[in-house]
Amino acid sequence: MKDFRERITEYFSFSPKERDELILELSQFYFEKNVSTKNIDEFLLTIDQLIFFIDMEYKFSLKTESYNRSEIYSKLSKIFYNIREQVLNEEENGL
Repeated sequence: MKDFRERITEYFSFSPKERDELILELSQFYFEKNVSTKNIDEFLLTIDQLIFFIDMEYKFSLKTESYNRSEIYSKLSKIFYNIREQVLNEEENGL
């Protein structure tokens, strides 16, 4: 299997299903590598840092006209923001 960099570069040549699979793999990779699940405070701190990093990468990719990367980072940002919001909602509701 090709590494992430090569697959990111070829992103627009993939089918919609292959694109979704890549986004899923990337989200799992970033989550496992960057987000702590020890407790809610560490979770929030680390996921906020990850969202910030991804948003900065998104802005840089737009500036450099790397549209494959900007689309990927946009989708990743939405995923992690949604995870963050879901965890906060569950925490507020005592789930």
